[in-house]
Amino acid sequence: MKKIVATLFLLCLAINTYKAFEIKNCTKNLTLDNLNSKDLLTYIKENDLLGKVSQVCSQDLCKSISLNSIEHDIQEFIKQNVNYIKSKNEELGLSADLKGFRIEKIILNDC
Repeated sequence: MKKIVATLFLLCLAINTYKAFEIKNCTKNLTLDNLNSKDLLTYIKENDLLGKVSQVCSQDLCKSISLNSIEHDIQEFIKQNVNYIKSKNEELGLSADLKGFRIEKIILNDC
């Protein structure tokens, strides 16, 4: 009888431990229709998203954003994306550098 009680206790403990370590899905995708890369940092600041942004995505590239260096990471994302566009088409790359390019999605940490 003691073995059955001990086994049930360990089984309940194992189930509770498993549920305690379940990974919660804390990400939220913010799909954007008309946000330009030139306005990205302003948009993030105006919508109080500074502490929540984890990634920024354009049509072809996504970049993880660190909360400590968000401005630097966004500038690096823009440079990388412009260089990528230039490698595909020089004229479109120059246009993206001057006018900006479309930001399609911002991934937020919502926990």
